[in-house]
This record gives sequence, C-alpha cells and structure tokens, in this order.
Amino acid sequence: MDIQTSVIDRITFGEAQRGPRISVVPLHADLSGGPPYITMTEALELEQLVITELDSGGSVPELEGLNSASTHIIILEGEELVGANQNRVLNTTVLLRPGSRTRIPVSCTESGRWFPVSRHFRDSGAIMPRSLRTNKVRSVTDSLRSRQTFASDQSSVWSDINAYLADTGTYSETNAMNRGVQDRRPAADETVRNFTVEPGQNGVCVLLDGRVAGAEILSDPAAFERVWPRIIRSYALDLSKRL
Repeated sequence: MDIQTSVIDRITFGEAQRGPRISVVPLHADLSGGPPYITMTEALELEQLVITELDSGGSVPELEGLNSASTHIIILEGEELVGANQNRVLNTTVLLRPGSRTRIPVSCTESGRWFPVSRHFRDSGAIMPRSLRTNKVRSVTDSLRSRQTFASDQSSVWSDINAYLADTGTYSETNAMNRGVQDRRPAADETVRNFTVEPGQNGVCVLLDGRVAGAEILSDPAAFERVWPRIIRSYALDLSKRL
C-alpha cells in the first residue's frame, strides 16, 4: 500500500460549507506519529528561521533555510517568499530539521527583478493561486520522474504568472505574482470569512463552481488551523480570473 492510499483510507469528511462559487469540505485524518513541527510563519515571527539566497551570487532554483529552533519547521508547497534578489515560491513541501541548514527548491515569481532589496526573505502571507500551482506541480512531478530533481519549468511558471496578471487586470513593473495576489486579496479575504475550521480538522477539499479544484492535508490540526486561511485564499484568488 502506498502512502497516498494509506492517507486516503484514514480520511473522514465533515459537513460541506458553501460560499459564492466556492465550497469547502473539512477533512479529518489521524496522521500522528511524525515529528512535531511549527509553521514557517511561526518560525519567522520567533526569529528561529532565516531564509536567504544560496550564496552572494544567488541561485534562481534554490534558497537556503537555517532552522535554529529546537523543533522541525514546515514550509508548504506554494508558499511565497518575498525579498532578496527576487520573489520565490516553494516547489515542494519541506520539513527543516532542528538546527539544520537546508537547500530549498523554489521557482521565481518575479521575472523582472534580479537585484537585492533585503538580505533575508520574508513571508508574503500568501500561497500561489491554485491554477498556477497546478501547472507548477505538474512540471516538478515530471522533473522528479525524469531527473530526480524538484525543478520546475521556470519559463512556464513565468508565462502562467503573466497570464494571471493579465486576466486579473494587474500591472507589475517586475511581473511579480505577489502584486496580483495583493490586489485581489481583499476580495479573497472576504471569501475566506465564509468558512470556519472544525475542531480537529487537518485538511480541506475545495470545489470551485461545483468542480473539485484540490485538496490539502497536514498531519497536525494545530498547524493546519494556522495556515488554512492562506490555503482557502489560494483557491479564492482564482475566482477573479477566467477559469
């Protein structure tokens, strides 16, 4: 039995919550047994995580994360980091070991900038819109199968971001995805307010216009509760573009 099948077998479904064009179904699954962890946002706020360019010259597809905490830190696929030489987004979910220095596979989400604006990266507070994540994850999966690397098709990521900005009527001098996300965030946040987290919930299935758009699940309900608004927002951001 593979890991995905094992997880699916343990999922139970809560009562669907519905909003305009979007519905969410709470997921519950006992995935205990792994190491405890805190979210990237918590770690950054506690100054127990520093994320930088790989070296002084930088490397588009990789960053470096220094975990000075006594626990693991989780950074989710699709979470965006802003600052340094250019904004980036995680290509896969990573779990940073306590006291570790780790290379993190990323994609660029700002094609028009390659110069430093800060020494360290900051949490943008956003997860990449669902439609952009779908194509990025597909290219990363292809890379894993063919080259055993977590690399994305960077040119395709940039193309998708430019199309997203055009679809949402957003202008960015540096073609930054984050500009489009921030412009649409008030409407997305209004959508998020339609939903609540159930006790013990650690996942969600999201439907857009009646079609399943995706599902997200974490092992720790407390961590899920902290990140679920940005998860829902990543789907709601697609409501402002042509699907």
